Amino acid sequence: MSIFFNYAFSSDYLLNFLLSFFSIIILLNLSICAIIQFIHFVTLLKQNFLKLKLKKSCTVTAPFISIHIPTYNEPADVLIETLNSIHVLDYQNYEVIILDNNTPNRSVYEPVNAYCKKLGQKFRFYHFDKVSGAKAGALNIALGLTDKRAEYVAVIDADYQVFPNFLVTAAEHLLDTDVSFVQFPQAYRGSSVHTAAVEEELADYFEAFARRANEDSAVLLTGTLSVLNIKHLKSVGGWSGDTVTEDAELGVRLFMKGYWGIFVPQIVGRGLLPLSFGSLQKQRDRWVVGNAQTLIRTLILLVSSGWRKGALSVIAQLTAWPAFWLVPAVFLVVAGFAPANVTGLKNTIFLAAATIIGSSLAVSARLLLCAYIKKQSLNHIPTALMVKLALVWTSSVSFLPALTGKTIKFVRTSKTVSFDRVPNLNISAAFILRWALCALAVVCSGIYVFQGQWTASFASLLMASTVPAAYRVESCLVKYSKNNAN
Repeated sequence: MSIFFNYAFSSDYLLNFLLSFFSIIILLNLSICAIIQFIHFVTLLKQNFLKLKLKKSCTVTAPFISIHIPTYNEPADVLIETLNSIHVLDYQNYEVIILDNNTPNRSVYEPVNAYCKKLGQKFRFYHFDKVSGAKAGALNIALGLTDKRAEYVAVIDADYQVFPNFLVTAAEHLLDTDVSFVQFPQAYRGSSVHTAAVEEELADYFEAFARRANEDSAVLLTGTLSVLNIKHLKSVGGWSGDTVTEDAELGVRLFMKGYWGIFVPQIVGRGLLPLSFGSLQKQRDRWVVGNAQTLIRTLILLVSSGWRKGALSVIAQLTAWPAFWLVPAVFLVVAGFAPANVTGLKNTIFLAAATIIGSSLAVSARLLLCAYIKKQSLNHIPTALMVKLALVWTSSVSFLPALTGKTIKFVRTSKTVSFDRVPNLNISAAFILRWALCALAVVCSGIYVFQGQWTASFASLLMASTVPAAYRVESCLVKYSKNNAN
């Protein structure tokens, strides 16, 4: 009995047990990462990358379109500029519903209400308190207030200034009698060399995934600059507030119902970039966790109702944002200080390093492939990768709540910023943790060089590079926010 007791609780036994546990988790993490990257490449490698398949109907009438702008605590001057851009549209058959939900301070939204009255009867402003479901709840209320003549709903975020041809272009593509919605790409105003990297990284979704999904009739919605068939929208139950990416979730329900939309790679409006790195992180956090929730539900639906054409494209779009660095990164830092002679430790270290390096190479290769297919310059790839590195921890952690069935609160991207501090020099827990990780990763890189584990050393350097990348992105966004301060 004493022999068993000594063996069961010996440090060697505990170390081997923990190593086996981490090995299984890291291998599972690597497998999931590899499967997702495989799906991304499979969808990209199909032919007709830029093709739009439309069947034009005989009608030449301009359909009545109801423009919905959900708002919460938005700066009045930002929203008024959006309304001004709509007022000069090259289109007559439309209405505008601005629905402010839950903004506590009347002085924030009353100027918008007064301005709508000046613009005329096409513009209607509403304020509601105690609205549940965040943006989705506001959009459902707006849907109930829509003019009965409306055939389509156009959704515009409060900061998006649309071009005069927005609705004309949308109507041209909606003449296809089978199209349920049209989705245009998100683009940003006030651009400069400072923000090019952030814009390129955000545009990667539309360039690599949305355009390709046209071929499979599996395009998902992305929240703004969307124009939807009202009958189809109502037939699937309207908007849902069950996830924080109500746009992608609605796109999946339309897809599962047999409806389809198209992505039109034409810029018809520009909004504001997140004005700080913190806002960019919160935005990415929402995209990752919301799409992860939607992905789980989609997989359940596909299992219960059967696989269908376009499902891979849907999965590719829902998995565009997450990263899988958390588990291997933690292991590499801990293992760097563990005894090097532990049986099997080197193999597990290699698996962890392979996950980090392999995922980085896969993303780089995908960017290269996308640029090659569309015959684009490769100049944007290094800067886009820098932003992805800066956001890798947010992208690695954010999807975890979805695995437990939890959700997060919908957080709007702030349109104002304070310049009372020097970027990234405020001492906070996140700041200390970020730089501590960088320091540990550098130390571990040296340790792995000493041990002759070059793969692990390089992976540790990649981990360390996320901190200066984040600082660089923060600096770019601060310059951008100063140039676009309201």
